[in-house]
Amino acid sequence: MKKRNLWGIIAILLISLSWWFVPSVKADNIAIDGNFNDWNTINKTSVGYYHLGNWAISSDQNNIYVYIDNGGYSDIQLPKQNYTLKVGDNQYNLELSGADSQLAVTARDENNSWKSLGTVGIGKLVINAQRQTLEFSVALTKLGITNSASAQSISLSNSNLGSQTASSHLTNNSSSSSSAASSSSSSSSSVTSTSSSTASSPSSASTSSSNLTNTNTSGNLGITIDGKFSDWDDKTKFAMKINGDDDNIKYASLLTDDNYIYFYIRMNPVLYGGYTDLQSSGYDLTVGGVTYNLNFGNHYSGKPGDNGPINLPVEVYQATHNYDNKNAGEMAAASEKITQKMGDGSKVDGWGTVLEVRIPFSALKYSSKTSGQVITLANRNLWSGEITASGGSTGPFVLALIGFGVAVAALLLTWKKKKGRSNLRIK
Repeated sequence: MKKRNLWGIIAILLISLSWWFVPSVKADNIAIDGNFNDWNTINKTSVGYYHLGNWAISSDQNNIYVYIDNGGYSDIQLPKQNYTLKVGDNQYNLELSGADSQLAVTARDENNSWKSLGTVGIGKLVINAQRQTLEFSVALTKLGITNSASAQSISLSNSNLGSQTASSHLTNNSSSSSSAASSSSSSSSSVTSTSSSTASSPSSASTSSSNLTNTNTSGNLGITIDGKFSDWDDKTKFAMKINGDDDNIKYASLLTDDNYIYFYIRMNPVLYGGYTDLQSSGYDLTVGGVTYNLNFGNHYSGKPGDNGPINLPVEVYQATHNYDNKNAGEMAAASEKITQKMGDGSKVDGWGTVLEVRIPFSALKYSSKTSGQVITLANRNLWSGEITASGGSTGPFVLALIGFGVAVAALLLTWKKKKGRSNLRIK
């Protein structure tokens, strides 16, 4: 085999494997390696609602870097979704996925109809007892940002983490970057007696964001609509609230698979006596730009009791086409214990309604189940804004498999030819 051909095949192998194993990105001072000592010289600011963690944003000529910790508070779970990154006038939605030791960062361009930009960086999450620490990087070129854009402002926010914003400026020297915090709402990060909470939920931050992204998409989510909610334990939930009401928090999740749309809502007010009832109407589900109004059991007015879960049909109505499907999906609801606070700050056990819903795409007559389309859920009776879900793609992984297969096949074919020529010489 000629050396030139051999080196070409080896190059193909290495390029193919690079899709799977993305190396750590190292700048002058910051490396995404799970060792956070290189953040010691970067200014950090507080972030959170009830308890406070810390975060910072920095940059060099190639990347933007982010650091976040939960301050050692077990009720703060660092989110992997819903990050809004602003670079000058550009705005991106960031999501992290994969194993904690090797996270991939994907982005959508909010200025361009939420166009997917694919994988734009890497990250690492380290959990040590109650303390969680996260760092990730985003490549500027993947966002379409050039070196000429230096000196533009950059900022990061995540309403599931806190109301603050970490900010800095693009720079060619990462050591000169800094982080500052500013409030993105009228409420401060200080705790008041009327809104303080350490909620017993997978997500600790209340929010009123108008655009939350939850892209948990899978071929098999393992969810059964039976009023037993353990199959939601590993699903991302967002703490939703109505603007100005920091007490009546609802933990919500919106998911899709190949055939169904699922959502989950848990009523979890901070203070005893808050709103815990079953909300059976007012849901607006938008799929691919078409909005459907949902209600449960013909606007059912009861609530789950001591006799176990209740099961109700989901009615779907589409106003533009006067489409009414009274049995378009299924809902199950039950009451579960929640930890709340009295006015004096003491803790008490309460009860909150939890519900889960499944609606097949086939019941939404004027929408399709096209992968990647935006799906949102809103209910102004329960929260301000909406939860958003969107489909994903396995394209890079498939391409890696194809590239690796082609390279191996070429190597084997060349080896066989060489062996054949050797045998001919022996004869």
